[in-house]
Amino acid sequence: MTVVPNGTAIPIHGHAYNTADNSPARFKLVTVHVRVLGTHRVLNVLADGSGNFQTTFHPLPTEAGLYTIGA
Repeated sequence: MTVVPNGTAIPIHGHAYNTADNSPARFKLVTVHVRVLGTHRVLNVLADGSGNFQTTFHPLPTEAGLYTIGA
């Protein structure tokens, strides 16, 4: 677990793949879900030609605590 000051931008990255054959999901839209204290935020990001994606979550001043992130 990492602890940072309130309001710190959180980098998120991952790899999107096709479940049928595990090949990279090239140029596909990835929906990232962030949950904290009963709040659910959604970030949309586009995977690159290798299926990799990255975005940054900017928490609101009231969104402090333990985050659950999934895509």
